[in-house]
Amino acid sequence: MQEARNKLSRDDRNAVGALQVSSKAFEVWFMFVAAGLVYDVTMFMAERKGKFIPIGFLTTYLEFGDLRYFCTSSPWTTPFQPRPTSRWGKNWGSTLILYGFLFFVISMSVTANLMGPGSAVLMIPVLQYRNTTFKDGPVLKELAMGEQPSDISISDNCNSSRFLAGDYRCLSNWYGRTLDGLLTGALASYIQAPVDLWPISSGLSQEGLVSLLFNVTCSVVNHEYDCGLFSSPNRQILRSMSADSEKFLRDSFAGELEPSLNNSLQTVIHRMGPSIAQNVSCFLSNTSVATITEDRTVRCYGMLDANFCVPVGRGWQYDNNNSNFSLENLNETIGNTVVNIYSSEVAVNQSWAHGGCAAKDESCWNSGFTAKHDTINNVTITEFRNRGVSADSVLFCLGWFYPSHSHYELDPTVANDINLVRITSSYQDTAAPQGVHPDWFLAGWSTARGRTVTSRAAGVAADAVSHVYETQGGGGGGAIAIDYFGFLQRIVFAQAMSLVSFTTTPKDSRAERNNPKPFTLDSWAVVYVYAYGIETRTAIMGAFVVSVGIACALLRTVTAIIRRERTKSAFELLAAALKHQYDGEFDGMQKEVQMARVRVRVDRPRYRGTKGMGFKFEREDGSEGPLGGTGWGDPGYYGVMGTGSEQNVYPLTASPELMRTGGESAGHLGRP
Repeated sequence: MQEARNKLSRDDRNAVGALQVSSKAFEVWFMFVAAGLVYDVTMFMAERKGKFIPIGFLTTYLEFGDLRYFCTSSPWTTPFQPRPTSRWGKNWGSTLILYGFLFFVISMSVTANLMGPGSAVLMIPVLQYRNTTFKDGPVLKELAMGEQPSDISISDNCNSSRFLAGDYRCLSNWYGRTLDGLLTGALASYIQAPVDLWPISSGLSQEGLVSLLFNVTCSVVNHEYDCGLFSSPNRQILRSMSADSEKFLRDSFAGELEPSLNNSLQTVIHRMGPSIAQNVSCFLSNTSVATITEDRTVRCYGMLDANFCVPVGRGWQYDNNNSNFSLENLNETIGNTVVNIYSSEVAVNQSWAHGGCAAKDESCWNSGFTAKHDTINNVTITEFRNRGVSADSVLFCLGWFYPSHSHYELDPTVANDINLVRITSSYQDTAAPQGVHPDWFLAGWSTARGRTVTSRAAGVAADAVSHVYETQGGGGGGAIAIDYFGFLQRIVFAQAMSLVSFTTTPKDSRAERNNPKPFTLDSWAVVYVYAYGIETRTAIMGAFVVSVGIACALLRTVTAIIRRERTKSAFELLAAALKHQYDGEFDGMQKEVQMARVRVRVDRPRYRGTKGMGFKFEREDGSEGPLGGTGWGDPGYYGVMGTGSEQNVYPLTASPELMRTGGESAGHLGRP
């Protein structure tokens, strides 16, 4: 295995090295292209009839690649007239054109200097995650959290008749043992962790081949951790991910993985699915019951400055349910802990300052329950009582539950040796909580209605309840005991919510089309591979630079076709300048920035079919000076005969008679 990894690493280095050489070669090629384009544009401007450019710009095609050139004052002052105090005056239109040319040269310089790294970014593949094997899933129809558990696929040992009777003890072999591990682990964490630096670990849980953690959201309140919000991964989704993991492992061992998955450094399996978030708070406070009729009662719980009240009984028009079971406690003095669970779609906070409803005032209660209380409706209340309960107080927890749409991911490779499934993101369609049937919490405890749970988890929870009652009125110790018990209760609630099943509809069904916010349970794999792409900012920059380079190459092709002339070297340009007859163009100028402003026009005389090169300098009156220079590649120096457009160029070896016949007036030689 190590030998194979070393070989792959060596191959990667060789491939990256070859691509780096290629990107450098591409940069060198573009420098030739850019230099040719700058030269062509310079010559287009310099050869215009009656127009002049600063002589300093004739060499820009040789200097533009060095950014230090633009850090001097010469290119920035060159567009100005050489003698602004003379009668030339200022031609702002010409100056702006020259500055436009300068910015064109700057852009070519920047492009040329960025072409190497820009092309390297695009040529050299980088490690990145790529989606593959995408599968459209069905659309989520409904989470069954508001209904009594009925999906027997939760466990192989269950049947419909037992679920219908409220008996969920068939889940104990799978999930009863899981809850034992979660609560005993939390107890160990509570014993070891400093009481002021919680949170306590919620522990790992298993589902098939994968493991999960209950996500905990904590905040710091008054210099203490407040971990009130838990999120439960859905075990129905986890069973699907377990099947995905099993297929991946078996195909991997058999060498039958899909090529897109096999040729990667890492594979991550993704699924979209539901999860359930919870917000649970526990209190030790007084309770009261108002009995209106035998089948209609109101339970109220004292909280700070108000009574939190819910309707209980089948006689109410509001949906409500209740259930109960017991937790075994080996301390016979205290006895077992009786757990009563109430769920209601409505609730009301009755302020003590403004009074409440009389016990039998049904109209008053209905008025409170029908008022809009979206944030406190659909509440679940769990009471815990044993013989340590005082006459006027009881330990209870209020819970609200929020269905969420979540993104699950699993790395099935050895890098994730515990096969942990993570929820990377979640969102909710509504901020309002949804109702939960009390029997889901019986399923979480793997018990039946009215039965007693005899397990390690039951012992941990019963001891925590007893500790709360023993420390009531004891100051800080009592608050810590309630916080610890609340954390245990959140784990139990999270375990129960992870069992909630859901139903789906086909993606193209009529029900799906009528759903304004369909949530599709798609699945796909993501591979970690060397690949090309422009997802990053540097890649986007590289793509832009290379695109500009391609445009420049095409433009250079056009200009080369039009001009049909190769780019001249610095020596050839120098030779042409040396053969020009000096006529005082630089008199009185000592600095480079002054001489670079002198305006010149390039003329292209011909001799025997060969295009030469000559210079005409602009005089103070705006006229052209005499032509002087040489034709590249022609023999000897050249003289210029005639004036204006009738000038002719002859080699110095020509006979005097030939030179005399070239014009009526005597000319001058290209070299005195």
